[in-house]
Amino acid sequence: MNIFKDKSSLAAIICGFENSGVNLLTEILNKHSSLYGQSAGFLLEQKTNSFILREDFCTRVKQGWCLSDADLSHIGNSRSWKEIYNRLQDRSLAIENKNTRIFDSTTKYMSKLSEVLEKVPDVPCIVMIRDIRAVIWSAIKRSNLDEQYWIEHRSQKDYRHYHSYVTGFIEAIEKDFSHQLILVRYELLCTNFHEEIKRILDFIGLEVEENIFPVFESRVKKASYLLTDYKQYISNQVMQNIVINTGVSQQWLWNDNKYQIADVQSYRNVIVAGVCVVKDEEDIIYHNLLWHYHQGIKRFVVMDNMSTDNTQNEIRRFADQYSDTLIYLMEDREKGHYQSRKLTAAAEFAHRMWKAEWILPFDGDEILCSLKAPLLQVLASLNKEDLCISLPWRNHVLRTFDDYSKSNPLQRMTHRQKSDSLGIKVMIRWQTGMLISQGNHSVHRKGKISCVPGHKIGLLLRHYRFRSKNHLKQKFMNKGKAYEAAPDLPEGAAPLQKKWYKEYLEGGETFIEDFYDNEVNEYQDAVYDPAIL
Repeated sequence: MNIFKDKSSLAAIICGFENSGVNLLTEILNKHSSLYGQSAGFLLEQKTNSFILREDFCTRVKQGWCLSDADLSHIGNSRSWKEIYNRLQDRSLAIENKNTRIFDSTTKYMSKLSEVLEKVPDVPCIVMIRDIRAVIWSAIKRSNLDEQYWIEHRSQKDYRHYHSYVTGFIEAIEKDFSHQLILVRYELLCTNFHEEIKRILDFIGLEVEENIFPVFESRVKKASYLLTDYKQYISNQVMQNIVINTGVSQQWLWNDNKYQIADVQSYRNVIVAGVCVVKDEEDIIYHNLLWHYHQGIKRFVVMDNMSTDNTQNEIRRFADQYSDTLIYLMEDREKGHYQSRKLTAAAEFAHRMWKAEWILPFDGDEILCSLKAPLLQVLASLNKEDLCISLPWRNHVLRTFDDYSKSNPLQRMTHRQKSDSLGIKVMIRWQTGMLISQGNHSVHRKGKISCVPGHKIGLLLRHYRFRSKNHLKQKFMNKGKAYEAAPDLPEGAAPLQKKWYKEYLEGGETFIEDFYDNEVNEYQDAVYDPAIL
């Protein structure tokens, strides 16, 4: 679905890691009858006419777009960035049909992504990524270098280069440009070619032209056999150093050893709804909903349990910005933490209202991650008799060096516990009569339903349970009071929450200080693994 109102000559921009498929995608999109593109790079400049002074830039653009010196001078006199591309389309001899829209395919845009997007608001941007170990191995191989020479003479330069690309992407997300971005993995482009191209064209707002696929099918199939070729040539220590020093997320790495997801050709009809009860989650709820939106979840039932902060407005902000999402925001004025019956009712509502096949019950501090393939593809690959998925918890932890200038906890809390907790929460293929247990730990229908292990299909929940010292106090109070107001719940429900609440009432601020100090210092083996959107 095209959410972009801009219909100027510039249809899209493409950027990403070198050797990550930017050139391949450029070739593919050039087969579309409504598109033409090459590298231009105008948006790296500070002013619309400053490129005229760079001879190397002008020579490259003239060759790629079939322009004369007079054409470039005319383009350089543009009064806006959009006008540059309008004039480029008009003057380029490479474009015969002047109704054709253009795209600018420039890898370096990724390093200055927020600056680039500020110049062309409401223009979609495709960001190509690839396992960074494969990216660097491709660079080493093309330069005819051996590993040792690269380590001694080139590694630090390459680390800085790709770290700037990762940083550029993160900054664009932090500055709320995520609605303009679609992240495309080279590995998925090769292994799930048809669906990825359809997804890209849908994002740009163009219809699929089936004649595109036969031209490239054998090429991407061959490339799919070489996705982990680098493992034969680079030592484990070097691979580890590449990941650490470039700052890439673990989610950007390609692991072909995970449980094999079926090659599902069409999974767009899978409807997933998220259901949750939230209270005082203003710092994370917008980012939570946005994360799940990018996972393919566009139906939500959110019950706000008398929040005293800006939680409701943050939910509305998300709903206003992403109008293709359907979201019911309900006022929950029942003080007791009757999570089981509330979310069971919400799940049944979503199932009937939207014919949602899958239900994700989640808390405001939990985000679902699909590490192997797009979430909807994973779900479509399961058997019809698979009614439940058990989701591991990947617990992120507070650190003394957390940067609180970053308001998004998903960006700020970069470290997690070394080991995941298996089988903690559930995702459900909903059937009328099901019951979600308290805490979302299981689902029942004439008995407890067995689950597919989420870790085998690459699904898990990242958990951001404590996000600051003030959040600790707020959470202990809110949860403690909510369980006090639900005396008929089983006595063994939420023992830790009740214990912490009692200790806070007895110890006050001293308990909070001690708890916080223990939290930031306890996990000495914590793993750097930020969740990059």
